[in-house]
Amino acid sequence: KDLEEDALKRGIKVVEEENEDGGKNDQDMRYSNITIEIENDVSIPDSNDKTDKKASASAAAATTGEGGSSGAASSASPRSPGRAMRIDGFVRPFRVPDVRKLLEEHGDVVHFWMDKIRTHCYTIFSSKEEAIKCKEALDGLIWPEGSVKILKVLYVTVEEAVEAARPKLPAAGRKLAAKREEDREKREEVSLKTLDELFRRTSTKPQLYWLPLTDEEVEEREKKIADRRVDIMNSRSRMAR
Repeated sequence: KDLEEDALKRGIKVVEEENEDGGKNDQDMRYSNITIEIENDVSIPDSNDKTDKKASASAAAATTGEGGSSGAASSASPRSPGRAMRIDGFVRPFRVPDVRKLLEEHGDVVHFWMDKIRTHCYTIFSSKEEAIKCKEALDGLIWPEGSVKILKVLYVTVEEAVEAARPKLPAAGRKLAAKREEDREKREEVSLKTLDELFRRTSTKPQLYWLPLTDEEVEEREKKIADRRVDIMNSRSRMAR
């Protein structure tokens, strides 16, 4: 019966040969008296094939980035070992000094930075050997204890690790910084001009640097001279009396 049930599940029809009296003998049924016919040429998939297909689908999803994974750590291509690395998979609560202490257990940390929400960090070790030792110890580790994620360690360049620690300005801040930089360059350009470019000079020595008056300055000076002449003439008239 077990064999018959198994055969029916696979879409197979079991045909029992009748005994010599033309009746069916269920009690004396033998495996040799069972003829198995496959209906409609139904192929039976092997369980190992299903496993292989699932594994292939998982590998394809991991390669194309499907399956819900996110973040730079999951999409980053593998790199050769170096001194710098990025570690993802942190879940609070924990203290940032505890993360650095965890890293320092495997070598001399010369650079460390963690984002504000404490999901990932960048670190640089003093040697490549220390970084390799740290990756072997932390990659796949559940930390802190009871976390729902595992740590994922990827090698990065030293430039990437340093750049991550630099503050990111908003759009308005970047425009203001660009304007200030432009003004500074203009001031530097003016300060680099020589005296000969800014002033006129005499041909005799010692040379004297001077600037001509503007039309407004000339007019104002002539007015002052005329007023002074009038005052002198009035003063002489009073003295003559």
